[in-house]
Amino acid sequence: DGDDHDAASHAHSPGCECGIDGVDPHVWVSPALVKSQAETIRDTLIAIDPDGRPEYEANYGRFIDELTELQRNIREKLTPLQGRTIYVYHPTYGYFCDEFGLVQKAIEVEGKPPTPKTLADWIRNARQDEVRVIFVQPEFNRSAAEKVAESTGAKLVAHSTLDRDYFQSMRNLAALIAEAYAASADTTGQ
Repeated sequence: DGDDHDAASHAHSPGCECGIDGVDPHVWVSPALVKSQAETIRDTLIAIDPDGRPEYEANYGRFIDELTELQRNIREKLTPLQGRTIYVYHPTYGYFCDEFGLVQKAIEVEGKPPTPKTLADWIRNARQDEVRVIFVQPEFNRSAAEKVAESTGAKLVAHSTLDRDYFQSMRNLAALIAEAYAASADTTGQ
């Protein structure tokens, strides 16, 4: 249907490997990958409890419909921004960026804060890219992101992918990205 993507074969946004094994564990930020997870859960539940099949399939169908609508809403907001880069502290959004045609640049790599040299390079690159917004997650130390923001004039924008309301969290993320680029265009005259 064009909304799904195969994480194993998809080129992934740079700076997204944050697991100790170099693999990005944040699959839930991609509605397409959540669809795949839901299918696995449905199939496993049916294998364990065949009598519950009608209920599992009905719930799965409703959930997939909601995810499809979420994807449509996000695409509507972000399609005009395809190819643009979002700047983040913790590399949580790689799969989201892959699915919606964005690129993620992260300050933190492989779960480690940046070295002073890496931070200086990041600040230089952020200035060249005229970064206006850096996404930070409340669950992580933001001191390195604050240094980049102070040095570049960027604004820190908080967003958590761990909110209880998954659908609202993803809609909020798309809105924050769209607002960040709208604000950037307003200040740069683009």
